[in-house]
Amino acid sequence: MSHTCSNWANDSSITSGPTQDLTIATGSGALGSVSDARQIGGLAKTGRALESLASLPPNWDSYGAAPANLRSLATAFDLAVCLHTLGSDRQPLVSLTPDGMAALTWEWNDGRCSLDVEVRPDGSLAYALVVDNQDDADREGVTGDPGTIAELIR
Repeated sequence: MSHTCSNWANDSSITSGPTQDLTIATGSGALGSVSDARQIGGLAKTGRALESLASLPPNWDSYGAAPANLRSLATAFDLAVCLHTLGSDRQPLVSLTPDGMAALTWEWNDGRCSLDVEVRPDGSLAYALVVDNQDDADREGVTGDPGTIAELIR
């Protein structure tokens, strides 16, 4: 299933830059692709969480973790907006992988279902769906289609 979103990984000019210029939720900084936070409903919290990750220094976990990849953070926000546009009202938990990639996690059914998505700077999405006590429902893979993620969290 393929879905299109006007914001999906569309700004190839974002590569890296000073994190102090980062403003996702309002669209006024390096990661902004949305001009007004009100246009994205309840996603300002997700935007703020992603912004906070951008300021983490190298070795933020004391085990040698890389700083946040700004393109990955921007793409993660684009994904959240896209999923919202496609009708998902679930808000992800936001984190950073040790290699600096944004990670989004959705949990539902009292934590019995979870979807982890690592958002790569090129727009590809590595995902793992885990459904407790239903091994045949578990899924993992890599996609560039946000519609695949939307289907998994419905």
